[in-house]
Amino acid sequence: GPRLLWREWEGQYVTYNDTTGDTHLLDRLAANALLSLEKTPATLKELSIRVAGFSGVEADDDVLAYTQDMIDDFLRRNLIEAGTQ
Repeated sequence: GPRLLWREWEGQYVTYNDTTGDTHLLDRLAANALLSLEKTPATLKELSIRVAGFSGVEADDDVLAYTQDMIDDFLRRNLIEAGTQ
């Protein structure tokens, strides 16, 4: 997958994808999810449980839908590859 370089300023995260040359601004929740995937690949359900934990909420259908949207965004931005989710 892509190699991502990270910087954080005041709760906002910037990641540089050295494969595409693109830089992306992420909020804390998206950054935590992406960093989590870098360390340990996960299924949608597994990642939604992690996202719920980051947010301090229960892992319900809303969190699952939010996580799917996040994964779709990561794929569009080439931050993850299909199958690494």
